Amino acid sequence: MISSNLLDNLVNVVSQKPNEKRVTNFVWRKTFSVGDQAKQILVFENVPQNSISIRGLGTALIELADGRLFYFRTSLSVLKNDSLIKLLLDELFGLPEWISDWRSSEERVSYQMETSLKFKDSNPTMIESWGVNEWRLQAVSTLAINQPSMGIQKISNITTLEAAEIADILQEQITIFTNRLYQESIDIANQLSTTWQGTFNYFTPASHQQQLYRRQAFDCYPYVTEHLLFSLKDPNAESIRNAIDNGNPLNQHISGLMNCTKYSIRHLNGRKTEEIGSVS
Repeated sequence: MISSNLLDNLVNVVSQKPNEKRVTNFVWRKTFSVGDQAKQILVFENVPQNSISIRGLGTALIELADGRLFYFRTSLSVLKNDSLIKLLLDELFGLPEWISDWRSSEERVSYQMETSLKFKDSNPTMIESWGVNEWRLQAVSTLAINQPSMGIQKISNITTLEAAEIADILQEQITIFTNRLYQESIDIANQLSTTWQGTFNYFTPASHQQQLYRRQAFDCYPYVTEHLLFSLKDPNAESIRNAIDNGNPLNQHISGLMNCTKYSIRHLNGRKTEEIGSVS
């Protein structure tokens, strides 16, 4: 473990706020009250703040009140400020259900927040996507500057052990966070090669009936569902999505769009992309 005086060289420790569980100086989770725009947030300060030269960056996972997830990286000055978090939630809540261009969406949010925000395309349930090694490298650099007498080998050993412990703590908090989510949506997002958070959000709409229809469509036609998520601007994809949400028979609807027999569409039943070909 890094001693407390060395930890002080790595991060400006802030006081714990109501509903916030700070499990280390670098990992914290907060739950929101009923009526707020979010349910919970998990933050890892993978580039800790340094009062001298580094403003700090964090990786965050937010569950909105309507069930949508957003996984991104932004400044700790935003993530540690209640008023800026509220503004961020306003911006995320205002994003469309169908995000066909994540780059444009992050530019929109960044402009409104007046700071950089980057959506992450990786799976937030996997510890590898959170950048713990980035934290370790930053810790090595900071300690080498502030504690040069320790020597690089000792610093490397200490930060490697601390990074492993932080990874264990972070994984525990990820599990607590994701256990509160729709597990079926997580399972589907883990199966598809589309954007993880976009896929999760598609299968977690506010309407319970739409959830049922979309998951039934995936069970019957996983290839078609993946095509919809890859082709958000395709008029046919939009027509199929509407048919799914309205509970219309997919065999009939797709065969009409493609001008083919219902038997041809039934041939896709249960087939995944790897059994047919690329949908990109």
